[in-house]
Amino acid sequence: MTLILRGDQFGNASQLHNYLCNQLRFPAWYGRNLDALYDCLTSRGEDVTLCLENWPDTGFAAGFLRVFEDAAQENPHIQVVSLPLGGKVSAQPTDEGASACSRQDSHSV
Repeated sequence: MTLILRGDQFGNASQLHNYLCNQLRFPAWYGRNLDALYDCLTSRGEDVTLCLENWPDTGFAAGFLRVFEDAAQENPHIQVVSLPLGGKVSAQPTDEGASACSRQDSHSV
């Protein structure tokens, strides 16, 4: 599964938690906080590529970025790819995650 997450379209942490919970089908116990997000991502058994477009490194988004990156280091099923403004893939064409970010089956917000 590939999710394109545009940082400028989430007004607050609650919106992003709700979106991730729905898209990634988190369990009922998901507490909609960064610790619970980390737990859900690191225990995930399916491949997920999180394509971050226009993702800020300040405010609530910075905490999510840190969790995404930490979870990707812990769980080989999680991959994080940063996209520049406009969604054009900045990684090399051989980068599997970048290819996944430009596929037709991507979900975007």
